[in-house]
Amino acid sequence: MRWRRAAKEKHLFHEAENWILAENSDWLCSFENICTALGLDPNYIRHGLVQGKEKLLAESVKANRRRPNETTKKTRRKRKYRVGA
Repeated sequence: MRWRRAAKEKHLFHEAENWILAENSDWLCSFENICTALGLDPNYIRHGLVQGKEKLLAESVKANRRRPNETTKKTRRKRKYRVGA
């Protein structure tokens, strides 16, 4: 069930990202129209969000390089068998 939640969150993230990056203003609730109504520059906000995302991704890559990935470690347990009745 955890993977369903993660998949839904990923889908929502991509949906929001696409809405922010879309450069059309023909829809009333487009990112550009909302920014304009609030007196904000949509390209400036987009630039900041993209930079923030790239920074987080770079930090994540660095963190993954520093600590070994637990899923790639192969550990084998020796099985003990009992002989006899």
